[in-house]
Amino acid sequence: MLLSTPALDRTTWELDPLILDDQALVVNVRGKGLVIVTGCGHAGAVNIVRHARRLTGVPRLHALLGGLHLGGAFFTPSIGPTVHALTELAPDLLVPGHCTGWRAQHALAAALPDSWVQGSSGTRYQLAAEKRTVGGPRQQRHPLPARRRKADGRRMSTVPRHASR
Repeated sequence: MLLSTPALDRTTWELDPLILDDQALVVNVRGKGLVIVTGCGHAGAVNIVRHARRLTGVPRLHALLGGLHLGGAFFTPSIGPTVHALTELAPDLLVPGHCTGWRAQHALAAALPDSWVQGSSGTRYQLAAEKRTVGGPRQQRHPLPARRRKADGRRMSTVPRHASR
C-alpha cells in the first residue's frame, strides 16, 4: 500500500498544504505487523504510523525504516514526544534514515536499544512472515539463509572458495 499522509490535528485528519510530497510504503507482514518505509517523514513518523494503523486496521508496528525528519534546531522540541511515542509503539526494528538528525538518532538509540539500527546506503533487511502451520509448534527460522547453514543448523564457513590454486 502506498500511503500519502495528511497532517494530524489531534481530532481529525486534514490535508496540510505544506506537505505535498510525503509518501510512505506500508506492508503488513503476516504474524509480525506493519513495516513502514518513509521517505523523509515530513508529516511526522508517529503521524504516519498512526495513519497506517487506521487505514490497515493492524495495530502492531514491526518495523519503521526511513527518514524521520527530525534534524535541525527547529525540530529539536519534537524529538522527545516522537521518542516517547515510538517507545510506546515498540517496533522490533527501527532504522532512522537520512534526515533524522544526530540528536534524534542518539535519543532513539538510547530509548530503543534493542530495535534501533544505524542505517546506511546499501544495507539489506530481510523481514519474513511467520510460516503458516497446521497443528504442532511453529518452526524456528534461522537468521541466515538456508544456503549458509549446514543441515544440523551450524553456520557454514564464510571464507570464499577460489577456483584457481
